[in-house]
Amino acid sequence: MARNFPASLAWLSRPRNRSVIVGVTLGLLPIVVAFTMMRSHWTSVPVYDEWYTPGTQIVSFFQGGLSISDLWSQHNESRKLFPRLYYLTLTWLSGRWDVKDEMLSMFALACAASFALYHLLRRTTSFALEGRLFAWALLNAVLFCPDQYVNFLWGIQLEPLIPGTLLLFAMLANLSDIQFRLKVIITAVLV
Repeated sequence: MARNFPASLAWLSRPRNRSVIVGVTLGLLPIVVAFTMMRSHWTSVPVYDEWYTPGTQIVSFFQGGLSISDLWSQHNESRKLFPRLYYLTLTWLSGRWDVKDEMLSMFALACAASFALYHLLRRTTSFALEGRLFAWALLNAVLFCPDQYVNFLWGIQLEPLIPGTLLLFAMLANLSDIQFRLKVIITAVLV
């Protein structure tokens, strides 16, 4: 390891390599800070509407009395079929209802959106690697800004994040080199 130290210093002495390190650090910093804030403030207690949707459906599911009318029931101004199916699937997979699982899913989805944004920058801009990393860091600063920390504490906020993230991946599919038929199928599934 001591032998490689001078080689590491030589690698770091190049301005481009330092810019890459700074860009990656600036891009990952908002993600790490948001995750730390979420972990230090989260709780397993559902918030407001979560007691009724998906709470009552999950109770019905565990009691064996879940019906189609439970899935299609009114919630405020909407009927949340797909979010309820998501919550039931998450509960079924984990064997419990813990809103921390929803929070982790939401955070993972935000990280997937960050990944998609970086690849969209790679495909749609002519930036060099350093510029692309700095643009990605700026987008991450918006995606994981301190104003979003409260949203990361509400598992139900996963619902408004899903369409935008799926749209980003549909855009990636459409910008790829795959056959047109597959692009149409992928876009139809995602959006």
